[in-house]
Amino acid sequence: MKIRVLSIIVILLLVLTFFPLSHASAEFVWEVSLVPYLNIKFNLMNPDLYEAVMNEYSRWVRVPASERNLPADLNIPFRIMWFIYPESTLNGKNRSMTDSEQRQILNTIRQFEDLLEYLTNNNISVITEHKIIERQITPTGIVNDPGNTADSLPYFQYEDIEPEIVKFAPASEYNFVFAATVSPSQDVAIALRDIRDGQGVATVYPHRNSDRTLNLTVHEFLHTLEFNRDFQDFLPEVKMPHIHAQAIGTRYSGQSDIIPSIGFEEYAYRGPRHEDHSDAPGKTNGIMYMYEEFLRGEVRYTDPDTGEHKYVGMFPSIWKYIVEWQAYLADFDLSQYKFKSNSTEVVIPYGVTGIWDYTFYGFEKLEVITIPETVTFLSDKIFEFTENLTIRCVEDSVAHKYAIRHGIQFEFTETTEPLPEPEPVPEPEPLPEPEPAPVIEPYPEPEPASEVDSGNVSGIGLFTIIIIMVALVVCSFIALTIINRKKL
Repeated sequence: MKIRVLSIIVILLLVLTFFPLSHASAEFVWEVSLVPYLNIKFNLMNPDLYEAVMNEYSRWVRVPASERNLPADLNIPFRIMWFIYPESTLNGKNRSMTDSEQRQILNTIRQFEDLLEYLTNNNISVITEHKIIERQITPTGIVNDPGNTADSLPYFQYEDIEPEIVKFAPASEYNFVFAATVSPSQDVAIALRDIRDGQGVATVYPHRNSDRTLNLTVHEFLHTLEFNRDFQDFLPEVKMPHIHAQAIGTRYSGQSDIIPSIGFEEYAYRGPRHEDHSDAPGKTNGIMYMYEEFLRGEVRYTDPDTGEHKYVGMFPSIWKYIVEWQAYLADFDLSQYKFKSNSTEVVIPYGVTGIWDYTFYGFEKLEVITIPETVTFLSDKIFEFTENLTIRCVEDSVAHKYAIRHGIQFEFTETTEPLPEPEPVPEPEPLPEPEPAPVIEPYPEPEPASEVDSGNVSGIGLFTIIIIMVALVVCSFIALTIINRKKL
């Protein structure tokens, strides 16, 4: 009885000991990366390619596309992976793609490949693969855009599809990843990452109008190419249009928080179609006409300060630059620039130049963040929780002014620049080699002793030793038996 009671007590203690650990391990933790905003100059990695891009851009940026003599049929390999998720959970309800919706996605894959090659004059050779993922997927993002019809709706984030990307489409092998899912709304699709991360990623969905599905696919793909939309950190001096840019004095329908981009003329789709391009695959409509301008470097831009006209967008050599840049980032060590969402303290490495919107959203436990003076760009919506947050920064730095402007606590640190590496200690001069010792004649070897029989130990045979040991064991056994009988 006592043994049973003790066993139950031990089991209960083990359960109570491991329960908190198992409970804590269920907490959802993700990582964010600051790689896009590092002070990395790719032109130092490949100066010839950088110079080719700048020469091409400078030469043709003021010339309409119809009058240029740009290369065509470069056939730059561009690998794209599609993940199709037939089963998803939306707003607590399971949704399944219909056979018709799956066929629509497969048709969109083929149309997109043909259209991208057509609109780039075959400078891109699209290599497409797709996989149907039999996994229930649930969106973890929530749209935060008051005034937009998609406000408060869920959307799929990079973390939701990351397991498949890591397994089937790593950045070192694929330039772009599309995730096709059933959307909770016909208005939610999103570009998740851009080419500064080493890979473009976007989600799309089967729309009730198949043309609209293709439009969304191209639209989200181009969002990842807006590398110089807001500040120059990828190709200095190359102006890149915003897909939501507007002609002067117009407003993009439903986008309440987008400020019209001054200087882009007749670029945004504002309702009526510009014209149809019946010779293009998929018969591009007015929206596709706008995208064609982007992909051929034909978006007319007027500098508001100088009045100078330019034609901006993608040029052929930029595609080469993108592919090599992605390969470079795919081999880059990202570990020092990643932060876990349950961190209480974060140190931004010296050399980072900017931090984008929503980078530290969901970091509820974050109390201290150290921002070096190399950071010269900080978006307004970096943090979701600021009540208990302290920014450690250099006085009068951009981070210091940011903390004051947003009412965040701050404290000063000395310069965060890493200390210079110590000068190498000169190697000591090698010591002179010692003179060789005089050779001493060896003593004559003694005559070998006579061989001993391997079955003989110290003159006693091995068989004799075994007999003696057996006899001792038998005698001991008999003696113990007699003693026990006397006791009885």
